[in-house]
Amino acid sequence: MLQKLWMEKVAWDEVVPDSITHTWEKLKKELVNLNSINIMQKVTCSVFTRIKLHGFADVSESAFGACIYVRSIDCEGNVRVNLLCAKSKVAPVKSQTMPRLELYDAVTLSTLLEI
Repeated sequence: MLQKLWMEKVAWDEVVPDSITHTWEKLKKELVNLNSINIMQKVTCSVFTRIKLHGFADVSESAFGACIYVRSIDCEGNVRVNLLCAKSKVAPVKSQTMPRLELYDAVTLSTLLEI
């Protein structure tokens, strides 16, 4: 939303356009749902025999992001998969080609894997 305001050159003391105000009001109503999010602290099985990291990345013209999942298997063959970390970014204001945005996305994913 801030990027849209900047692109439309809305000054700090001007009235925000209705389309952006509507988007903000919708987001504000959805923020109440944040209280229902439950984040697991443990990401692997208690005693695991194998563990793998799976990374995914996706890009669009407006944003790009990446996430890493941990997949662990215990001695009984039970599989557990949990989100380990994720990162998203807004695409640059200056128009970029899709291959360049995909490169930004690959860099984001590789940075997450280094952590």
